[in-house]
Amino acid sequence: MIQQPYPWQKEQWQLLQQRLAQGNLPHALLLHGVEGMGKQHFAQALVNSLLCENRHEQGQACGQCRGCKLLDVGNHPDFVSLSPEEVGKNITIDMVRKLATKLSISSQYSGYKVVLIAPAEQLNLASANGLLKTLEEPTPDTILILLCSHIDRLLPTIRSRCQKLLFAAPPLEPTLAWLAEQASVDSEIAPQLLRLGGDAPLRAQQLAESGVLAQRADLLKMLQALSRGEMTPVQVAEREKKIAIADILQWLSGWNMDMIRLQYSPQPAHINSPDLLEQLRPLAQQIDVQRLYKYFDKLIEASRLARTQVNQQLLLEETLVGWVRLFAKRRS
Repeated sequence: MIQQPYPWQKEQWQLLQQRLAQGNLPHALLLHGVEGMGKQHFAQALVNSLLCENRHEQGQACGQCRGCKLLDVGNHPDFVSLSPEEVGKNITIDMVRKLATKLSISSQYSGYKVVLIAPAEQLNLASANGLLKTLEEPTPDTILILLCSHIDRLLPTIRSRCQKLLFAAPPLEPTLAWLAEQASVDSEIAPQLLRLGGDAPLRAQQLAESGVLAQRADLLKMLQALSRGEMTPVQVAEREKKIAIADILQWLSGWNMDMIRLQYSPQPAHINSPDLLEQLRPLAQQIDVQRLYKYFDKLIEASRLARTQVNQQLLLEETLVGWVRLFAKRRS
């Protein structure tokens, strides 16, 4: 299926198509930005465009030529996709070596050879160093497209050898319109979903489909019960085990900051969860602000650990123990 860029990607698309028409498209592109901005979608549209033999005036692939049909069935000889074999695993040095061997062969259709590496932050030290030679000495008519949601995890030597293209949060109003018209998201909850999704449209769409607002409300009710001693951290962790810990930690961090803001103003200018403000207000009144700051630091560390091989359930239980301690009576 031929993909077209999303409306908020128009500027990036036009820039690359202009460079392509001028014959000076960079040999290595690094598409970066938060998850949910549609970088994979954009990259696939670009791959289609580069390998299309009869692309349209605006650069979109025709969908009918030999190159488009081969891509559609996943059998184009001049396209290589490099990704971890399993989610969370690394792109290995052996995979990079096989790529180098394949790129040493001339294009079979006398056009571009295109490589898509995603997620690029899954290159480990050995594979990243192995890729450097390809980036430094690219074979003729080779375009490497690297996708990255966490650019700080990518080696500086890799970053410096790529032309970076940022996918930042799009303007609010057009994004809300897209969510309502194209993604069928209720306009009343779209702003909150977009805020939860870090202003990323596709993340907001995903959250709408997952029923996340109800999940958040249920979790906060359990946290209220936890603060009153009516539930234990183990019980809450067990009830919430189907929700990704990264999401739970994000919600907790947002609520923690909201409670800090409520310590200084009954009506803060900015709030992460306006839909839950009245539930957060009485909780904030029970906690010393210094404890909230310390707990926020622990949430940041927990978010870091959640990206490792740590036991997720134990990490969540420990984080919830920290929540209980927020409400512990001070010693006299």
